[in-house]
Amino acid sequence: RIMSTTFPVSLPAALARRLRGSAWQADTLGESAAKVYRFSRSTGAVYLKICAVEPFDGLRSEADALAW
Repeated sequence: RIMSTTFPVSLPAALARRLRGSAWQADTLGESAAKVYRFSRSTGAVYLKICAVEPFDGLRSEADALAW
């Protein structure tokens, strides 16, 4: 379900500015404990993954894999 209302999580100002004007929807397909959101606009889409500090290594390994 696409949401066009205010995003429910407080984001850093620079990230909030970058995502302003995007429609967003929660991505519920994965099995991660993290919250994943898809932000879309006419220029394309980006994903935001939010998780607690403890599993940060999980996100770091995902970032490393994507960069590879």
